[in-house]
Amino acid sequence: TECTQALWQALGEKITGPEQGSQLPAVMITMKEAMAFANKLRPYCGNSMVRLPSRSEWERACRAGTNTAYATGNDVESLAGFAHVDNKIFDFSRTNQAAQESLDQNIGLTPVAHFQPNRWGYYDMHGNVAEFCLGLWASLPAKCTDPLNHDPNQLKACIRGGAYDSGGSDLRCAAMPYLRIDSQSLDLGFRFMVESPH
Repeated sequence: TECTQALWQALGEKITGPEQGSQLPAVMITMKEAMAFANKLRPYCGNSMVRLPSRSEWERACRAGTNTAYATGNDVESLAGFAHVDNKIFDFSRTNQAAQESLDQNIGLTPVAHFQPNRWGYYDMHGNVAEFCLGLWASLPAKCTDPLNHDPNQLKACIRGGAYDSGGSDLRCAAMPYLRIDSQSLDLGFRFMVESPH
């Protein structure tokens, strides 16, 4: 899931966003702060490597074995019940009343893991908050390995998943918009992964 405000505060970090709640995602954090926080988690994870997912790791987890635009299908309406997004992006003439009622009508942050997970059990891969990923945003050749190196001169950070206020195209599994690496936003957070020892 996305890093919660409770976990963020448990390691001595301050919540700066206007929406506060222990299970809400931590926001108003730069990529550098998210990376430093993940590193602070190492002693609590058996000294395993803790980091942000790479761009391709994030997409693989989001797709959960699917090859559709969204982990739930090719239509944005398939996200109903799986993602916290602004319900104005849905065309309910093509869906049923139950799907419409499953959406959270509040615009703003929602507690993490509030909606159903994808097929692999990952929550909030679409919507709620967009997420920083490792491998700064850059054009890549058609065939390459997933870059985890960080060019200190690179000013763009890759973000994935879209947020509660994103349009349908930014919510797609393959969408890869970018922001300045020092960006902070009310709809931008992160998740982390723990690498298992080999």
